[in-house]
Amino acid sequence: LDLRNNSCGDQGCKALSEGFSKLLQLSTLSVNLERNRVGAEGCKALADGFSKLLQLSTLSVNLEGNKVGAEGCKAFANGFSKLLQLSDLSVNLNGSSVGAEGCKALADRFSKLRKLNTLSLSFRNAGVGAEGCKALAEGFSQLLEKVVKLWLVDSATCCCSALCPWFYGATVSMLKDATLWLEDWLICASSALCP
Repeated sequence: LDLRNNSCGDQGCKALSEGFSKLLQLSTLSVNLERNRVGAEGCKALADGFSKLLQLSTLSVNLEGNKVGAEGCKAFANGFSKLLQLSDLSVNLNGSSVGAEGCKALADRFSKLRKLNTLSLSFRNAGVGAEGCKALAEGFSQLLEKVVKLWLVDSATCCCSALCPWFYGATVSMLKDATLWLEDWLICASSALCP
């Protein structure tokens, strides 16, 4: 479902949620709401709709360029944690003011998704910061034998000391594949990434 640049807003998300909640046998869902003026209330509505789709195995959500914020992430985290059949999850929150609290909420739920095989997260210009990086690293430590893709672009305050030990430590040897995009990290020393 591609609705990018349509000014759906929170009300549109509520309508979508009502529709999604009736598709109880759905196993695959892709929703693109890029640049649609979606705020925390819209995220809560979407998360409520997603949480009823208990047969979902593949979910892709693009909320780039919206005002998701920490509260929106918390709502999504609660919704995702109920989708116990999920094996593939992709979330794009580029430019959505996620912040450290949003990252913590999402990371806390990763370990709940026992069947998850592939996780792809994109936080370009989302205000992740050092604390957000630490929260993500802790969440990733629970994802043994998984495929993890993380895109942190222009995250000038992100702390490499949080992610690099995870990436090069004992955990990474258990991952099927781990990919980090670390473009334009102003304080990320090459010596940290290439020990």
